[in-house]
Amino acid sequence: MIRVYLDWNVFSNLKRKKFDNGPFNIIYSIIKKSDKKLIFPYSSAHLQDLKRGLGKSKDAESLIHQDLEFLSEISKDHLLGFDSLKTKKVSPFVRKPIEYFNSLLKDNKEYSFDELFSDSDNFMDSLMDVFKTIVLPVDFNSLNDVPDKYGNLKLAFKNSKQDATMYNLLKDITDLIASPEKMQTMYKEARNSSLQALKMDTNPKEGIDVFSHLDKALAKAKINQSFQELVEGSLKATKKREEEVTSFDYFTRFYISLDTYGYYRDKKLSNLIDDATHAFYGSHCDYFVTDDDNTYRKAKAIYGKFGMTAIVCKSEDFVKEFYKANVIGVENSDLDITGRITETIENSFILMETVDDNLNPVTIHKIQYPIGDYFDRMQISRLEESFQVLLYRKRVNYSDFMFWVEVETIINKIVNEYRIDNSMKFEFTEDDKKISYGKGDIIRKWQIKRITIEIVSHPAPFGLCLRLSVPN
Repeated sequence: MIRVYLDWNVFSNLKRKKFDNGPFNIIYSIIKKSDKKLIFPYSSAHLQDLKRGLGKSKDAESLIHQDLEFLSEISKDHLLGFDSLKTKKVSPFVRKPIEYFNSLLKDNKEYSFDELFSDSDNFMDSLMDVFKTIVLPVDFNSLNDVPDKYGNLKLAFKNSKQDATMYNLLKDITDLIASPEKMQTMYKEARNSSLQALKMDTNPKEGIDVFSHLDKALAKAKINQSFQELVEGSLKATKKREEEVTSFDYFTRFYISLDTYGYYRDKKLSNLIDDATHAFYGSHCDYFVTDDDNTYRKAKAIYGKFGMTAIVCKSEDFVKEFYKANVIGVENSDLDITGRITETIENSFILMETVDDNLNPVTIHKIQYPIGDYFDRMQISRLEESFQVLLYRKRVNYSDFMFWVEVETIINKIVNEYRIDNSMKFEFTEDDKKISYGKGDIIRKWQIKRITIEIVSHPAPFGLCLRLSVPN
């Protein structure tokens, strides 16, 4: 299956314009006709976008409920969720958006610092009393001397200015976090004034690599570090150990730093954070579709920098990019899977000719029309004992997982052609979920005359593969 991540602005327009003439009608038609071939996951970033609409009008709650229902219809409840506690990675889930949205509302009630520990035990009360006695060696009143262009910074840390204790610093930081408008103004003031002082031109012309451009701009401003070194240095300064830096930290810091250094600046800090999160989740998919030009530019730059295969496009270009990449196989082909493999060997473009670790000849072929609407690469290995063909999907991004619906769809397409396997297994069942995917397990196996056919779960980056072997 092909993963397509739609930014909230695309979801919103799709809901309103799905029956109009134009790109959204075509996209909606693709979604409905290809539900066994495409998957449109959602994330917490979509729900954060919706949360901001609460209380804006008397109809807001009803409209948000309609949006959540539409999100459920398009995504089929497939969720990309970041596990910040255990794996520190994105994992696939199935969860209704309305249920997830309500849980976020419960977890994100407004609070003040003093209320955080109102129901705490005596230990926390004692700890807060200790924090009140810890005097910090910082004069917060020096903020009053900053230039007027940083005016809002003068208004920050009011408690710490009166008494520079650990307790008051924590209270001031909490108040800032709970006041996004204040944070937003301070961020924009600092960003714009710093760029003006450095005299940095940070929006390159079309076709120029943004990171090379920024490196030159930094050098001209007498900053003796590359953009990447600055970003990675800031991460090291905020993380005790290098292993604490997650893919989310790394990606979003790059994204936000592009904005900080003036590359297609966002007007709102909340939008910047949400857009960075959308772009991060989009990097786990084959397509990231956004109609926000700032998001489009930043995501495209970072995906290119990191060598990710995900295609960034706008809704008006998605249909063209979608069919240009031939992501949907040839529906009317008379050839079965084995026939498609033979056709690919005879007619496909060879991407690479090399040898494996044992010096056996290996060729990598590009499959123009994905076999089974999934496999787009073929590796042919001429081993000493056999001729082996391995079909896999090339996906260079943060994703090292598959949704169960992806696994089920691929297995069933193959099984429906080769039928019951050697172990009397047929279509995907709940027992298949007990397999340790990504560890080389054989999921299905057929022996058809001299040909051994296997569905194999290889470690990343190969993932689910189809392997055919013929003895010499």
